[in-house]
Formats: sequence, structure tokens, C-alpha cells
Amino acid sequence: MPGQRRPGMDHAIYPFSALPTRPAMALPGGARVAFTVLLHLEYWELLPPGDAYRDPRFRNEFGSFFPEYRVWTYREYGARVGIFRILDLLAEFGLTATVAVNAMAAERYAPLVARLRDAGHEPVAHGISANRMITSRMDAAEERRFIAESRDRLAQAWGAVPRGWHGQDYGVTARTSLLLGEGGFDYTLDWANDEQPYWHNPDRSLPGRRAGADGVGRRADALAAARADPIVPRPGERRRRPAAG
Repeated sequence: MPGQRRPGMDHAIYPFSALPTRPAMALPGGARVAFTVLLHLEYWELLPPGDAYRDPRFRNEFGSFFPEYRVWTYREYGARVGIFRILDLLAEFGLTATVAVNAMAAERYAPLVARLRDAGHEPVAHGISANRMITSRMDAAEERRFIAESRDRLAQAWGAVPRGWHGQDYGVTARTSLLLGEGGFDYTLDWANDEQPYWHNPDRSLPGRRAGADGVGRRADALAAARADPIVPRPGERRRRPAAG
């Protein structure tokens, strides 16, 4: 019954797990710290479709209207200038990044995608555009199509199917984790409630990995994310479970 109180979590996406109750987590090679550099490569539509939805908390100082060339060009700066400085810095330190790429950015910035791919950076599906986020206004079929289209268009542009998902503006519904597992994704970066990977879904079909807890989730430069690879199997390997139950 809606509103009925009961012990435990108020959803079935994952069980509660307190850090002191877990066994020690072993990282590959005996490492004591693991982290991920997460970059965002996004395309903002100058004229988004009428049914597009984005987080209403985030508005330009003069309101939300289209086309707005000034703010649009601010956002384009990253793909024209900023990201190349970040890539040079990563190369200097010998680091590869996880790159959250929406489908339109992958298609419009083909030379940049090629550079990211050739440098060994890992793509993560990030929706269709920065103006469109997953919302509970979608029914299950609409959300399933949205996730599949995001995955397939990025795979076509990158030349590899993305293993991970990072929703635009962290948009999720109660069924997103199930649909991601159904869609073949190995992990999501949308949950900021832990420092260790943990399983989503009753059948443990999707590991959740922390993308960073920064209040409103709007940092688009680089976020530290705790990861313990391999969480998912490579060809010929058995799946390893996270230490947390």
C-alpha cells in the first residue's frame, strides 16, 4: 500500500550496507587507493525539441529561452579549447580517463572522439544531449528506447560499445538500473552514496560506482570515483563480486 511504512530501504534497487559491517576490500595488485578521472563531453542543443526535459533548478541568469547564443558558446568552449588542455595534462601524468559522452557530442566532434579513443580513454554513455535527461515522465518503453539510442549512437561514433552509463544531470527513475542491466551495461556512475562499488538490482546485474558527491552534482571537470577493477568479467574470466554484500 502506498505510504505504508516498513523496516529497511524504501526502494528495491539495492540493500543498505554500512561500511563497518563489510569485509576488507582488496584492490588489484595490493593497491590501497583507486580512482577514476571522469570527463564530460556534452553537446547542448541550440534549439532543443519541445518535449526535451532538463533539471529545472538550473537556469541561466536571464531565464531559460532558446536560442541563447551567449550561453551556448560558453558551453562550446570546452570542446573547442578546454578539453585539449586537460588531455595534455592527462598525457603528461600518464593517466587515462573515463569520458561521459552524449550521442550528439560524439557525432559532432568526430576528430575529438578519435583522439580520445586512440589515447585509450574509456567511453561512458551519457544520454542523447545535455538538454535531455531521463525523467519519471517517461514510461518504461520510452526510457528503454532512450537508453538504447544513447548506447547505439555512441557505439557507432566511437567504434566500441560503452560498458558504463552516466545519466545527464544524474537523471534516474526507479527502473533505470534494471533497464541498464537489461541493456548490457556493466556499471553506472549516477549514485554518490558510497566509496566502494556495490551491486544494483535484486539479481546483481549492475554494479553501481560512486561518481562523486558534490551537493548538486554539477561539476563537469573531473570527479574522483572509487573503482575496484575488475568488477565485471573480461572474456574468459569469471565474474568477481564486490566485497560488500
